[in-house]
Amino acid sequence: MSGETALNSDHKLMMQLTWAGAIPLVVALVFAWMQKSALPTTAFVSYSAVILAFMAGSFWGQVLLNASIKRSYWPVIIYCAGVALLIWAALMLIFSGSLAWSLVLLFIGHGINYFVEKRGLGDKQQSWYRVLRMRLSVIVCALHFILLLRLAG
Repeated sequence: MSGETALNSDHKLMMQLTWAGAIPLVVALVFAWMQKSALPTTAFVSYSAVILAFMAGSFWGQVLLNASIKRSYWPVIIYCAGVALLIWAALMLIFSGSLAWSLVLLFIGHGINYFVEKRGLGDKQQSWYRVLRMRLSVIVCALHFILLLRLAG
């Protein structure tokens, strides 16, 4: 069985796990909306950072496994290291009391990560994954924006 076939047979599970992975962001947003405590927002930011790191690592892995991409891996390695630094900066901002700036950095990170992956792999990914990735990225960025509005209001 090829990797393509295995991925197709498992895509429902991958989709379910992907959507389940968004639940902690939604729960943290709801709690942040209901209370003035910084804890739900900190939980949102920290989980968002974990998801962004996971997605950047996923992109790196997809590039390395895709034999049809004939290019140097240096740009991908540098990009992923840059994402790690952006995540680190966002987490450090929590300690300075700048949760809003943490959210802004992660919002930007999730958006850029989607477009870099789309440009870097695009048609090399299965169509169901591209659609899932786009929808999830829009939702994750929207959740960040909503939480920013909550912090501003």
